[in-house]
Amino acid sequence: MPTEYMGRIQPRWMKTSEAARHLGRSVAWLKDRIGTDFIEGVHYRRKPGVAGAFWDRVELDKWVMGTGDDEADAILEKMKMVS
Repeated sequence: MPTEYMGRIQPRWMKTSEAARHLGRSVAWLKDRIGTDFIEGVHYRRKPGVAGAFWDRVELDKWVMGTGDDEADAILEKMKMVS
């Protein structure tokens, strides 16, 4: 569902460059954190046959505010145990 920000409708899904801009960071910064801070299926999704990823504005905002999904936190904890 789109959200409204400053009187404008914002789409939920963003390209990588848009997600980086949304967070006030570079694309390289965002890509460097894939698999550590950002989890496929939670923060972003890939569509078969389509280059790049689609980033979830709602989940990124939760990450910024520290109110992330318990599922994402559990995945990150398991990854820390393995590495």
